[in-house]
Amino acid sequence: MKLNNKAFAASTILYGMLTISIILLMLILGIMRSNHTLNSKLVSNTETYINSCIAEEIDLNKCKLEKTNCTNDQIAYCNCLSDLKTSPQNCSPYEYVIGDRIEYQGSYWRVIKNSFPSEDYVTVFKETTEGNKTYANINGSSDYHKSTIKKYLEEQYQENDDDEHNLKAVDGYKVRLITRSELMNAGCTDISCINSPHATWIYHSFKEEMNSLDSVEYWTMDSYESGDKSHVLVVDSEGNFNSENISAAIPHYVRPVINLLKSAIE
Repeated sequence: MKLNNKAFAASTILYGMLTISIILLMLILGIMRSNHTLNSKLVSNTETYINSCIAEEIDLNKCKLEKTNCTNDQIAYCNCLSDLKTSPQNCSPYEYVIGDRIEYQGSYWRVIKNSFPSEDYVTVFKETTEGNKTYANINGSSDYHKSTIKKYLEEQYQENDDDEHNLKAVDGYKVRLITRSELMNAGCTDISCINSPHATWIYHSFKEEMNSLDSVEYWTMDSYESGDKSHVLVVDSEGNFNSENISAAIPHYVRPVINLLKSAIE
């Protein structure tokens, strides 16, 4: 009887181990099947991507070889990839994007507006400041068109022979101050630029003589609030938007924006 009990116990153990082995084998097979299905799906998606956008890619490459304006072909190719939920790293219809760094006449500038290859200029924002100046104007108004800063910038740039030929008038300006909308397009909110991905250069100015970044406050082109003729929007040294009453004659730094012809980029 004792022998039978031992045999029964041994049989139970063996059957249990066999059952566990079968379960493990099924799990392994299930995992292998899932991986195979996933790999097959990835291959299928890749084939779909290649076959779906091959015509657009061929047109784009042909255009680049012919060195013509390829903006529309680039947009068509990127839109095709976007429809497939695919975003290649270098797929962009723009030649220059916000934040790109450009050297011009020994100074560094940041692209403040995306530029298509078909455009012959790019709008850039100077990394360095150009002095501490008041905004005072003829009428005691925040109207940039009548400000002494506008006159100063035009004297510095538009009356310089090199700048005169290298800058392009866009919306009536070759050189001006930055606007609220441009700051917001660069990631600022309606009150601050602290969390902008471009915060490093938006509210810091590069001091060339010290080879370092310094937080500075600077003028913008806009009134602090729409219709307010006495207060100008200022970006302070901590990246916040502040209101400055121009009647107080408090100076702030000037950081110009220019429309630079691409042919002049070093």
